[in-house]
Amino acid sequence: MAPEDLCKTGWQAPDRGSHHQKMLVVDDELAFCGGIDVTLDRWDTRDHLDDNLLRRRPNGLPYGPWHDASSMFTGEAARTLAELCQMRWKRAGGKDAPEARVRRAGADTPRAGFRFGRVDLAIVRTEPSHLDETRITEIEKLYVDMIAAARRLIYAESQYFASRTVAQR
Repeated sequence: MAPEDLCKTGWQAPDRGSHHQKMLVVDDELAFCGGIDVTLDRWDTRDHLDDNLLRRRPNGLPYGPWHDASSMFTGEAARTLAELCQMRWKRAGGKDAPEARVRRAGADTPRAGFRFGRVDLAIVRTEPSHLDETRITEIEKLYVDMIAAARRLIYAESQYFASRTVAQR
């Protein structure tokens, strides 16, 4: 949706709000979520070679190594991320996205990296109270709960680790 069309819906972003989400849903069977921005200059391999010929902008110019982490999800986790994206898209004034074409199971799924196997996972969110929506602080609660559960050591790494509630634990 073009910015001018978004304005026509009457939707307004919350004061001091930030739309800083890092999800990419290909269809209801394949999705990515993590720390990496889905934008230019963010692709790399584990080797982070100085001169990787594949690491190029759309105009053909090379860019330097980049390191970040993201996870690939399939099955129910991908469908749940798709539902979250659809809800946020509609909330921002978009129309229902067309139904994703069902792919053959495992078709075109990247094989690189490692797999955790079957795991339990959760999607945690932070959302400001806005219009008729209640404030959601699931990420902060998760950090506080993990800190409370720790017995000997905590290792935390995040450039956005700025929650006063978490810092005071």
